[in-house]
Amino acid sequence: MPKIKTLLPALLLLAATLFSCGYQFSSMAPITLPRSQTKLYLSRVDNPTQQGWLTPYIRSELRDELIKRGQVKWVGRDEAETLVRVEVRDFTSSDSLKGEDDESVKYNARLTLRVLMSNSRDGEPLWNSGWQTGTETFYTEGEKNSASRKAVDEALRRAADGLGQEF
Repeated sequence: MPKIKTLLPALLLLAATLFSCGYQFSSMAPITLPRSQTKLYLSRVDNPTQQGWLTPYIRSELRDELIKRGQVKWVGRDEAETLVRVEVRDFTSSDSLKGEDDESVKYNARLTLRVLMSNSRDGEPLWNSGWQTGTETFYTEGEKNSASRKAVDEALRRAADGLGQEF
């Protein structure tokens, strides 16, 4: 217990310094949209995988991620300044470590995607996140759904991080 008492002031000082100097975790960092356009329409999610849950989940999570981090308004296609498209390259869920008797003891969920933005008026490309990958490890089949969703969340967060840089 004496170590905690001596470390506590140092930890509090470190936390205060980080937050007072403007440091933010990337998942909370504000984003800047191309040409300061804020009215977005999610035109489509290209999902070549056999994962039927993936398309609606990506739609929902991307909307939430951009709203959380920027002055974004999701509107109908006719009102939109920017069209957003998501391309999924691949999704895998596989065992990565075998134990005794060749039984799987560790699994990985992995998703690779990119987010593209274009001008709604003329189709001009405005922004491309590049291919972003999210991975999550899990240890039982019962954790597979949660791990898969976390992999999607990570890939979308990485894509949105690219909007944190000025244009």
